[in-house]
Amino acid sequence: NIKSCISNQKTLKNEELRTRYPLFQSSSSITVIHQHYKSTVNIIDELIVKAKQAARYVLDTESENEKTNVP
Repeated sequence: NIKSCISNQKTLKNEELRTRYPLFQSSSSITVIHQHYKSTVNIIDELIVKAKQAARYVLDTESENEKTNVP
């Protein structure tokens, strides 16, 4: 089965990467900002300014509840 073969390859690659690289240690100065469809333009503008000033940032686009974000 092609799907199971691809899934197995991804699992093996993931395990290889886990052994090669150390676990991510997050900084204590992390600020979590939740954005959604009700976020105002002013909030979005502030986030753009902060992102331009930041050395590192992460955008997580996945829902914790595994729901798709449908308008």
